[in-house]
Amino acid sequence: ARSHREALWFMMRVAALCLLPLVGTSACTRAPLAVSARAQTRLISQGGRKELGVRIAGAGKKGQGAFAAEACAAGEWVCAYVGQLVTLERTLELYSDSEPEYLFDVGDGWYLDAQDSAHFSRFLNHEQNGSLTFSVDQLARTVDFFAARDIACGEELTFDYGAGYWIAMRRPPVEGTDTRSFELPRVQA
Repeated sequence: ARSHREALWFMMRVAALCLLPLVGTSACTRAPLAVSARAQTRLISQGGRKELGVRIAGAGKKGQGAFAAEACAAGEWVCAYVGQLVTLERTLELYSDSEPEYLFDVGDGWYLDAQDSAHFSRFLNHEQNGSLTFSVDQLARTVDFFAARDIACGEELTFDYGAGYWIAMRRPPVEGTDTRSFELPRVQA
């Protein structure tokens, strides 16, 4: 059980996102986008800021991914994460038999859990040099994502999950998304 708790502790460093989905139009085509389980565009206003238009689609070996439905300049706000706020103890209860994949550490023993989220931010995949960066507000217990560089319409939205995530998951990232090694050194008995 101790190794499971240690793995969960590492998992708390992973990022994932959660907001209510809404439908919008694609700035790429200026046409309404179909709403389906596989491809959706969601626009939402949060704190007076408009989320980037995003489309969910297949992302190869990564499964589903979030893709920009409009261009975005470097430094622009993309979305905020507002998941279920949970403590480490609650997380250990929720994931006693499995590894959590959608947790974000917001500080002081609190985490946002997007396991059951339908928001596009849940589909942000890992990339060592991703198109997004994030900022955690520990007082408000929120996470904001920003464009790390200019993002073209149709480009996949990704960010670096961090070493702790991959060590805890005990598996490497999808080939081609990271150049680092996350294998722990073997201890000789």
